[in-house]
Amino acid sequence: MRKPTVLLVMLAAALVAAQTASKIAGLKTETLSRARQLAIACLMYASDYDQALPLARSSAAFQAATYPYHKNRNLQATMNPAGGELAFNAALRGASLTALRNPAETVLIHDTKPWVDGARIAAFADGHAKILSAAEWAKVAASLKATYAKPKRRGGR
Repeated sequence: MRKPTVLLVMLAAALVAAQTASKIAGLKTETLSRARQLAIACLMYASDYDQALPLARSSAAFQAATYPYHKNRNLQATMNPAGGELAFNAALRGASLTALRNPAETVLIHDTKPWVDGARIAAFADGHAKILSAAEWAKVAASLKATYAKPKRRGGR
């Protein structure tokens, strides 16, 4: 009688682990979708403002600037169990999209904390979003500290 009980316990443990992994994958997919929506909203904003990205100095200011383009107050919330948020790359504040050398490698939106497996979610200045491994994140993280050309502003945008 002991062997079937041990086998059932082991099977139940394997099912719980698989279910947890599946749930995490679903949460990552939801966060990836949110990051891409924020990136598209940001690119739409830039389209309306002579290719200039928002001058947002905080997450709340970024939310206010891009809200008319996505209409979702919860879009910056990450589903990451570690917490954090989806944040705008502050180095791009007010930058011109036309001045970016490689938009496909320039992080526009990113998860502020790594996931349990070290992965990060990022959306790029060309509009695509990706789940990045820790090694991939290390390669693109430099774009969070780079300096970018800022266009001369007219008025109080």
